[in-house]
Amino acid sequence: MGGESRLNLLLTHQERKPLQGQVWHQTLQQLLSPLGVRTFEATSGSQAVDLIERHPIHLAVVDSRLPTISGMNVLQLIQKLQDQPRLAPTVILIAPQQQSQHLLHEALKFNAFSVLSEPVDVNLMLEVMARALKRFHQNQWPA
Repeated sequence: MGGESRLNLLLTHQERKPLQGQVWHQTLQQLLSPLGVRTFEATSGSQAVDLIERHPIHLAVVDSRLPTISGMNVLQLIQKLQDQPRLAPTVILIAPQQQSQHLLHEALKFNAFSVLSEPVDVNLMLEVMARALKRFHQNQWPA
């Protein structure tokens, strides 16, 4: 994508081959790219952390089951960034459908904005992302 992005979005997901059709993160990229949203993809926790350290990420969708560094550990590292004078992304956590109470408690403890269950509903994801923009960026694109 050329030009300057209006919003930097990190999408993390497990590396897997879809059986048929497009997967949620590809759909989000196609819908948001024309609006000036720059997306970054990671299929492991270490890739996600590397992208967060190298780019100003405004919003991160983190899969709780990432390999190398789990999604919960990524969420913990993001919370530590909030103590530093740099941008820490708002996090939406993706969890298995049978999520445990422990996982929800941990996500809230580490300031996840929202926890969504798999399979990811793209329309619900867009609604949650819009609520995050409204809450943390006064309904404006980040500057």
